[in-house]
Amino acid sequence: MSSLVLLGEQPLGVELAQLLERLQAGSGLAALATAGKLLPLLEQGVLSAGAAKALQAANDEDFVSALTLAFAVLAALPAAEAAAATPKLAALLTAEPLQRSLLKVRTLAHLLNVVGNVQGVTQAARFALLLQLLEFALQATPYGAAAASANAAAAASAVTPAALVLQSVAAVQKMIAEWKLAPADATALLLANYKLAQRVAVSGASAAARSAKSKADDLSSPAAVPTVYSLGEQPSSQQEYLYALLQSLDSAAPATLREKQYQDLAIEAALHSAANGIAQTLHQLDPTHVFQLAAVQALSSANNATGTAAFELLRILVDADLPGWVAFQKGAGAALLKEHAARFDADVMLRKVRTLALAALAVEQQGAQGSGDNVLTYAQLSERLQLAKGDNEAVEAAVIDAVMAGRIDAKMDQDAETLVVKRVTGGVPLSLYTGPQSAAAWANLGARLAVWRENIHSVLQTLSAQHQQQGQQDDGEEMQ
Repeated sequence: MSSLVLLGEQPLGVELAQLLERLQAGSGLAALATAGKLLPLLEQGVLSAGAAKALQAANDEDFVSALTLAFAVLAALPAAEAAAATPKLAALLTAEPLQRSLLKVRTLAHLLNVVGNVQGVTQAARFALLLQLLEFALQATPYGAAAASANAAAAASAVTPAALVLQSVAAVQKMIAEWKLAPADATALLLANYKLAQRVAVSGASAAARSAKSKADDLSSPAAVPTVYSLGEQPSSQQEYLYALLQSLDSAAPATLREKQYQDLAIEAALHSAANGIAQTLHQLDPTHVFQLAAVQALSSANNATGTAAFELLRILVDADLPGWVAFQKGAGAALLKEHAARFDADVMLRKVRTLALAALAVEQQGAQGSGDNVLTYAQLSERLQLAKGDNEAVEAAVIDAVMAGRIDAKMDQDAETLVVKRVTGGVPLSLYTGPQSAAAWANLGARLAVWRENIHSVLQTLSAQHQQQGQQDDGEEMQ
């Protein structure tokens, strides 16, 4: 069998195509693999130090041609030899991340699909290759000042390796289920994608060209290769990945939650939710949801002041604790708010806490009978919201904030100085059902549900009676 010499007298693509044709026309790849002659071809022709160096210097067409041969050989190898060759191929593709990075990303994805269909290659090996793909995409995506000069080809196409690889949270969670990943591996996969989403956000990358055809799409194999991994099409945001990542830690050991990387992520989630969650359409980022995550709860006993302050800030919002906010701003939270001054404007935060406090008051004052209008006086509102007595303009401004934030559905009566609350459409403070007044709150809720059940029963009876009456009228008309 002739050996493969890269960059010979004729173009590499032609040489490789001729070699592959001769191999397949002769005894066939399978027979060569059985005879133990196929792996040496791969190692000498593509994986040796000299071949790898020449391949890195080759043009894109020759690069793809070499990988076409390599993947055809890999698919025909026995499981043990394929498992041994895969890391070497991956190392070849991940060398020099800023050189034709988009082409390498697509090629790595194709390698993952080839390996995913080789019998005998372990799930652990496939998962390791997937993480290697994600890490390579991260390294190959520059940001900041480096983005202006590095990876010019990616910049010109308005897409970066990170943007190309990043998938939706739903797609990753589906993969976790289908691959039956252990909790630790699931967290590792979500963490890798979170880093990609973070890089996409700071690099200003666009996914507009993610579907553009690449030379790597021409990689062929002896038979159709079923898809094990697809490049992302509808990537999720950094915040969506952050929530999913922290949610995956809900069953983690306390020691894991105390690791710095996860504490830092929990702090980021708490701060992001506190700054944006009140008006977020993505309900997962609502403070109530984030506050209940195990990783965020672990911040209450964190060994750093930033963690405990971030936890307390989120607790204030969850409990609609207006007095707590005033104390926090002047005391334990002063350093945190100063450090993140660009994120937290004191006046804006005060309005947010007042919005939550108003919604909490509306829930607390809901009539125990569950019927009739829920009427709050301006005097009640000004006392609860810590506004000057008689300052109706401030009360009305707070009401408008709560309505615009989607927390209440209400109507003001300026003449009577009352607020008629039709319903509370936002989250209810957890402290209402867990604090000192919880017994009364649960009793109130039970009474309202009982009235609601009676009302539904009455409506059903009325509809049934009307149906019977209509049936009798129809029967009478038929007899006539």
